[in-house]
Amino acid sequence: MTGTFSEGSQWQPADTVVVADDDPVLRAVLTYTLHQGGYEVFEAEDGFEALRAIRRLTVSVLVTDVVMPRMDGVALTLAARLLPRTAQLPIVVMTGLPPNDGRIVRLRGIERLEVIFKPFSFDDVRRRVDRLAPSASIPPPVAPYVD
Repeated sequence: MTGTFSEGSQWQPADTVVVADDDPVLRAVLTYTLHQGGYEVFEAEDGFEALRAIRRLTVSVLVTDVVMPRMDGVALTLAARLLPRTAQLPIVVMTGLPPNDGRIVRLRGIERLEVIFKPFSFDDVRRRVDRLAPSASIPPPVAPYVD
């Protein structure tokens, strides 16, 4: 289990990120990159598997490709928005499709969603997850003033 100890030795579990992509190499590199950032990662090879994960896990951010078998990233995103538990889940959508593709156009206006176009750097994906994860809004503990 990944996490940190906060001031007073209180355990703070790591944010959990679900990574959905049918490319096993891309999934593995994203998982490694996010682990390096202190995240727990659940890997899904398609949108259907990712949807099952976000229904049963406490997830902080969903990272998904658009083009996947069984359920694509657009259908996954729309399904996540219909579930009360994940209606506000931050989502990073990765795609090699052009911005004017109909699938990408359908995502416009969805709150708490960012689209990142391939090719991208894995560190850029991590920076977006860092910005969207709930722990990003928790300020670090302030050291006591010593005179």
